[in-house]
Amino acid sequence: MTEITGNTTTNGVTVEVHPGGALSSLTLTPTALTLDPTTLATTIVRAVTEATDQADRRAGQALRAALPGHDLTALGLPPRSPR
Repeated sequence: MTEITGNTTTNGVTVEVHPGGALSSLTLTPTALTLDPTTLATTIVRAVTEATDQADRRAGQALRAALPGHDLTALGLPPRSPR
């Protein structure tokens, strides 16, 4: 089984998260370390949020593919969009 993650890079901050937002990797480049503390913190939070959205979408797609026809809203997934 393939591990589902989300990742993003912005302003020298690279994060990788699992669905739900559990951080699995954080990399800061020298460029990121030149940011003031407030900007760096905001950048990290924004990157984690974007990566979490990505991981959650991927997890939802995988679950829908594995469980076609099931209502997955109890798992916190939005109802399937009509096509």
